[in-house]
Amino acid sequence: MPRKILISFLGTNEYVPANYYLSDQSHKIDNVRFIQEAILELICNDWTEMDVVKVFLTDEAEKKNWVDNGHLDRDKKVIECEGLKSRLDAFAAHHKSKIRFEPIYNVPTGITESDVWDVFDTIYEQLEENDEVYFDITHSFRSIPMLCMVLLNYAKYLKNITVKGIYYGAFEVLGPAWQVKNNMPVEDRNAPIVDVTRFSMLQDWSIAAGDFATYGNADRLQEISSEVLKPFLVEAKGQDKSLLALNRTIKNTKKFTENIQTCRGKLIIENGAAKQIIEDLSDVKEDTIAIRPIVPLLDAIKSALSDFQNGPGVNNGYAAAKWCLKNNLIQQGLTILEETIISEVCEELELDFQDKDIRTLISSSIYLIKNKKDEEKWDVKSDAELNFIKMVKAKSSIASDKAQSFCDIQEFRNDINHNGMRKKSAGPDKFIKCLKRNLPDELVRKPIENAHSIFINLSNHPSTNWDEYQLECASKYGEILDFPFPDVDPNASSYEIDLLAENLIQELDKLAVLRDSNIRAIHIMGEHTLSYALVSKLQKRNISCLASTTERMVTQHGDEKVSLFKFISFRTYPEL
Repeated sequence: MPRKILISFLGTNEYVPANYYLSDQSHKIDNVRFIQEAILELICNDWTEMDVVKVFLTDEAEKKNWVDNGHLDRDKKVIECEGLKSRLDAFAAHHKSKIRFEPIYNVPTGITESDVWDVFDTIYEQLEENDEVYFDITHSFRSIPMLCMVLLNYAKYLKNITVKGIYYGAFEVLGPAWQVKNNMPVEDRNAPIVDVTRFSMLQDWSIAAGDFATYGNADRLQEISSEVLKPFLVEAKGQDKSLLALNRTIKNTKKFTENIQTCRGKLIIENGAAKQIIEDLSDVKEDTIAIRPIVPLLDAIKSALSDFQNGPGVNNGYAAAKWCLKNNLIQQGLTILEETIISEVCEELELDFQDKDIRTLISSSIYLIKNKKDEEKWDVKSDAELNFIKMVKAKSSIASDKAQSFCDIQEFRNDINHNGMRKKSAGPDKFIKCLKRNLPDELVRKPIENAHSIFINLSNHPSTNWDEYQLECASKYGEILDFPFPDVDPNASSYEIDLLAENLIQELDKLAVLRDSNIRAIHIMGEHTLSYALVSKLQKRNISCLASTTERMVTQHGDEKVSLFKFISFRTYPEL
C-alpha cells in the first residue's frame, strides 16, 4: 500500500473558530480554529501508522499558532488558546490514531526567489516514491499555491506520486475575521472546504494534450480518460450514446497511435481504428460533455486524422508517414513510407500486398528500374522471378515514378535500422530530410493560410515584354513572378530530365516560401521533355499548368515579311 501524506501550511493569524464542511453541510466539523482539524476528521480519520501529516512552519507561525497561547491582545496580554500541536495530539488521543504528525520548522517566508526555491526543495524532499498526496493550501503564503501545482506535477514524474486531493478552507465567505468573531454565533459559521484537485487534473489533461499533439502518443490520454470517465459511465448505465462514443474514441485513438508506432502496415491501410474514431466523433455531443478539457482534445484528434481516408486505402500509409514526420517518429516513418510504395505497386498490379515473396520481388524490381541494369545482369533465382520483374517494369507506372524516391528511402531506412554501424552513416538530420522530401507533395506542401497567390512565368519571355492584355490575364492568378526556363543538355537522359524537374520545383517552392505565397499557376514554355516532366509533377499537386496561345500576324515590308505573335489566351495543359 502506498503511503498517504497530508501537506499543510500554518499561518500567523489569530484564527477564529468555524464549522467546516467538504461537500455539503450534512457532515461538518464544528467549532474548530484550524482547518487542519477539519481535514483530519473529514479525510484522514482512517489513516494508519504508515501515513503522515507534515505541517510546514515559518518561525513566526511556529510561535503564534503551533504552540499554545501564541497571540497577545491589544494590551499585550496572552490570549489563552491551544496551538495546532495540542489539537493534533488531541485528535490522536480521541481516535487512538497512529498517524505521524511531523512539523517542518524554519520554512522560508517565500518573499525572494531564493526563498521560493528553498520552499520547493523542502516540500519535494518530504515526498517519497508512490506517495498518495493530499495538499492543504488554506494558509499557505504568497506564491505557495501556484508553486504547489508545479511541484506536484514535477513529483508525478520523478517520484510517481498520485495527487488525491487539494483543499482550501474558504473562511472568507463568512466575512472579515474580526466581524465574524464579534457578530456571528459559532453555530452559524459554516464555511466550505473547496476541493481544487481539478486544477491538478487540468495539468494532467494539458500534458496528455501535449503528448498527443507533439509526439502522437495517446497513452496518457487513455490513462486519464479511463479514470475520469469511469464514474460517468457507471452513472449512465450504458444509456448515454454520446458518452459511449467518447469512450470508444479515446480507446481507438490509443489503438490508432500504437498501429503507427509499431508500423502495423496492414492495420494502417485498413484504417479501422481511424474510421471508427471518425464515426464515433460524429456521435459525441460536445455540449453535453461534463469534462471540459476533453473538448479541445477532440478537435486535436479530428485535425490529426484529416489526412486519413474514412475507410481503407494505400494512401493511409502515406498519411501515417506524414504523421510520423510531424511526431518525430522518423524510423517508423521511413519504414512505413518504403512499405507503402510497395503496397501501392501491389494495388496497381492487383497483387496480394500481404504476400512476403511478392513484396520482396517488387522491392528488387524497383531497385533494378532505378539503376537501369541490363537484363543479363539481374540477379534472379528462376525464370518466374525474371518474368515477374519484367512484368513490374513494363506495367507499373508507380514503380517507375517512385523508383528514385524508393531507393532513397531504402538507403536511409537500412542505415537507421543497422544503428549507423557503417563506415559511411548519415547524421540524424539527414533522416528527417529524407522522410520529408519523399512524402507525396499534396501531404507536405499544403497551401499557406491567408497567403497571397503568385503566377510564375517559367519561360524565357519576361513579363516586362508582354502586352497589356496578357498581363491582365496573368494577373487574375496572382502576382506575376518571372523565373527563367533552364537550358537543357541535348544529351541528358530521361532520369536526368526528371531530376532537373524535381530540382526546379524545389527552387520554385523556396521562392514561394520566401514570399509567404501560394503558387496558384505556372506558365511553362520551354524544352518539351522538361516541360512534360514539370507538368506531370505539378499536376499531382493541383497546381495549374498553363501554356500561352498566340496568333501569328504577318505583314509585308517591301520584299521582307515580318512576323509578329499576338497573345490570345492561356491554355491549361491536358491532364497527364
